[in-house]
Amino acid sequence: MAPSKYPPGAQHLTLRQVAQTTRQHSEAPFKLNNVAIAKSVIVVANVVGSERKERMISYDLDDGTWGRAIQGKIWINHGDETDVPELEHLQYVRVLGRLDHFTTSSGNIMKSLTIDTIRPIENPHEVLYHILRTMAEPLVMAHGPPPPDAWSKQPNELLDQKLDQELARETHKLVVSSASKPPTPPSRPASAGSPRKPLPRLSLIQSQASGSASATTEASIHSDPLSGLTDLQREIMLCIMRDNSANIQSNHIYPNLSLGVPSSTHWVSLDVPMSSIQNNPRHRDVSSTEFIGAMDFLVSNGYLKESPKGDFFSVPQPRARRP
Repeated sequence: MAPSKYPPGAQHLTLRQVAQTTRQHSEAPFKLNNVAIAKSVIVVANVVGSERKERMISYDLDDGTWGRAIQGKIWINHGDETDVPELEHLQYVRVLGRLDHFTTSSGNIMKSLTIDTIRPIENPHEVLYHILRTMAEPLVMAHGPPPPDAWSKQPNELLDQKLDQELARETHKLVVSSASKPPTPPSRPASAGSPRKPLPRLSLIQSQASGSASATTEASIHSDPLSGLTDLQREIMLCIMRDNSANIQSNHIYPNLSLGVPSSTHWVSLDVPMSSIQNNPRHRDVSSTEFIGAMDFLVSNGYLKESPKGDFFSVPQPRARRP
């Protein structure tokens, strides 16, 4: 027996994908992106119109992906009318059928569906499931199934590992930057209760920096640049560094051009650490005065750089060291 020219099973398609299929001749299989699709297809759409005739019911189907309806026809044999459900206008239905095409009076080739079964959808999750299948199945048909180890790690685990690596790199840059120059005196008075003396970690690293450059780098790698901070100040720094490291283009990223700073500097809105502190059970009792005081301390001591308007912050970029 000759092998079938159609892939096995039934393939989920959106109506846009149905309209984009091509066919070389009336006996050839339909293709999507030059890849043959299954002979049977599954479509999930709204019924936007219907017309009943003696031996046939015609449905206008629209799933919102094509901008127009596609016609589907189900043929009724004598005595089989009970197998066709009564459908309401705009009701979601699941259609199993075969692709077909016809030529209009103006010469345009239009796709249609010859329906084998049609039933209403009661579970809204079936619509979402269908959409996921329409995205995944064309990729599998074109490139084959994913390798067995593709799902060995969960996406969240991979993201956490990437963020941890980025955070470690940013922390190392901050240490090297602090060791390469003396601490900048505060440009404005620190809030009450905040120490004004240089942090112990800076004096320790600077004393090591008086030796060779290689010794400074080696010591800074094993030092915690945030060890001299309070728990609240440390949590604020980690929050901003995580957002900075993730490099997510969102509303939290300040438009750099309006600040006149290099495009590599990412500015984080004050709302980001504030929301993180409010949602952290360990800092639930922190007042706004304590939070602003912690931010003032971080800016005054060079941990953070403040935008001209004072509502966005960034971790200072390390300066290139002279040879």
